[in-house]
Amino acid sequence: MFDERECASRFRFAKTLRDASEVAADTLRTSLPGTSCNVFPLMAGANPERDAVNFHEDFDGPMLLRRAMEVFSMSERDLGNPWLCAGDGPRTYDITERLGEQHVWKTEVFHEFWVPFRVARQVLALMGPNDNPIGFICATRKKARDTFLPEEMAVIESVRLLLGSTYVRIHGHNLSCLPGTLRMLEAEVSAPCVVFDGGGNLVWMSDAAREELGIRAFSLAGVRIPVETSPQLEEWRAVAREAATAGGHSTVPHGGLSLRTLSLGREGQLVMVRGRSTSMQVRGLQARGLTHREAEVALLVARGLTTDGVALELGIRVDTVRTHLKNLFRTLRVSSRLELALLVFGDSDLMR
Repeated sequence: MFDERECASRFRFAKTLRDASEVAADTLRTSLPGTSCNVFPLMAGANPERDAVNFHEDFDGPMLLRRAMEVFSMSERDLGNPWLCAGDGPRTYDITERLGEQHVWKTEVFHEFWVPFRVARQVLALMGPNDNPIGFICATRKKARDTFLPEEMAVIESVRLLLGSTYVRIHGHNLSCLPGTLRMLEAEVSAPCVVFDGGGNLVWMSDAAREELGIRAFSLAGVRIPVETSPQLEEWRAVAREAATAGGHSTVPHGGLSLRTLSLGREGQLVMVRGRSTSMQVRGLQARGLTHREAEVALLVARGLTTDGVALELGIRVDTVRTHLKNLFRTLRVSSRLELALLVFGDSDLMR
């Protein structure tokens, strides 16, 4: 039996996005027997593997979550952007009733996800406006005849409203202007760029950064959802935390990175870390007379790797690295690794 007052009380005690997701999932599990559920925050900085919650009677939760993310783009292609499909109507709706059984059954996502995971009815409950989604609830049932009754839809709608307001309360820096600002950054900044909050949580990552750092991401309703990390991204995160601790409005160089901190008052800080595109740097060094391989060696050495480290990174012999170093030192007219790093990191053409 759903008790809205008790549910609201539980949400008030939620301290993290994960806490809030768990309250929503547990409420739906106990209030709607026979229903599987996925609760997924899409807010900037949310980590799906940490903050999303799902339960299913027959399938492992993490495996189901990963597969769901893998078919996000397929689902959006076949069934449309959920927020745009909702339009000005209810934000909680049954997909089959909205689009029609015949349409749903003919889609690739139906055969690739709905059938293997025994989804016959699916209700979406969307949070956030069309241009700034902050999360969704997906409730499913195994049999097409097990429709969600009006009173059950009302429960999902109540949980949607409570969860949405709790996400916003917890995630204080979810500014309404942020998505538009980040889209402008994407268009204007060609170099790899990542934005963190003051706690080191990932807020945004440009496509160039995702490719440069080797990060896999899924996309839904215009929101990119990184699902993996890398040693280099963790280095950037550590640098961002240091910059946030220093505080203030500043633009400072940090090794080969450019950092910009922005104070948001009570909402904390954002730190933009801007790197360099390796492909552009390689071309810049080639323009100075290096071969492609010599340019790769030069960049790795400038970033602090040892000779053995460069050999391991590039999959070549240590003696080969030494030969490349000898040749590139002569071509660039430098006599030490320090001079090489200063040349690479101090050259504005290579920093772009």
